Amino acid sequence: MEAEEYVVTDQEAVDALAVKNRSWDHLFGAPLPFSFQCQKYFPWGFVDLQLQTEKGIIQAAKLYTDAMDWSLSEKTEAALTGCKFKQADMITALYKTLPEQQATDIAALLSEHL
Repeated sequence: MEAEEYVVTDQEAVDALAVKNRSWDHLFGAPLPFSFQCQKYFPWGFVDLQLQTEKGIIQAAKLYTDAMDWSLSEKTEAALTGCKFKQADMITALYKTLPEQQATDIAALLSEHL
């Protein structure tokens, strides 16, 4: 069977579909909940980050660490809870909340695993 050439007659509809299929909502906004976990040792302490998501939004975040900064877990959890499960959004939230070194290291950890 020979392939037939398909001529696009409604380029606007094709472009709209392409935009929809590339959108964050389409790619990550699926209704199925999922969990994400990553861990690493840093010079300032061990980090075990766990995220529970639903519809692409982080519903719960938990950071286990042996870092000397006792507030690191609480700050990280508050920063990420309610955030889209989108690398750029999570990293922005970390930099707004954490000291620069911890934000940089945890952002790199997320980048390694996403």
